Amino acid sequence: MRDILEVPVGVRTRARILKLIAVILAIIAVVSLITYVLACGYIPHFYIITTTSMVPTLKPGDLVIVQHVNPDKIKVGDIIAFNVVVYGLYNPVPVSLGFTVTHRVVDIVKYDNETYFVTKGDNNPNTDPWYVPARYVLGVVHKVASLGPLGLMLASQRGRAIVLAFIILIILVAYYLYDTQKMDKKLAV
Repeated sequence: MRDILEVPVGVRTRARILKLIAVILAIIAVVSLITYVLACGYIPHFYIITTTSMVPTLKPGDLVIVQHVNPDKIKVGDIIAFNVVVYGLYNPVPVSLGFTVTHRVVDIVKYDNETYFVTKGDNNPNTDPWYVPARYVLGVVHKVASLGPLGLMLASQRGRAIVLAFIILIILVAYYLYDTQKMDKKLAV
């Protein structure tokens, strides 16, 4: 008669493979991040595109990385990420609208010893209704991967919570399978 606590060999093998894959992916992610930080000298910023303003170049759900660059190195045609800042009619102090825009530079204007960028979404008919001061540019944008619906899910707070819960569930299942394997060894003795 088979013991209730006995775990089939196939389940144990799958658990080992899943753990090995998780460890390898974690090592690759950490080594990649460390290599990037050492090469560039800063921690990269990742964003997920949530609108269609840059289609077909960038689609909703695309993961992008923002590379910090000297604004003097930005040229027409580069895609930049920037904070949208509005100057009030009676208040000369800039007010951040609290979101980041990713658009293409279509013109560069020098005014009063400061550089401003004229931007436009590839999918928009007109240029943006603002000039982007160089000091508000976060950097040049490079596409990393197309995550599709998963990327859009990660862009929202609720989506990140769901993905985090799913990851925790996977960890708990892996721990349960590992713990069951340890129990099998104890029972076998």
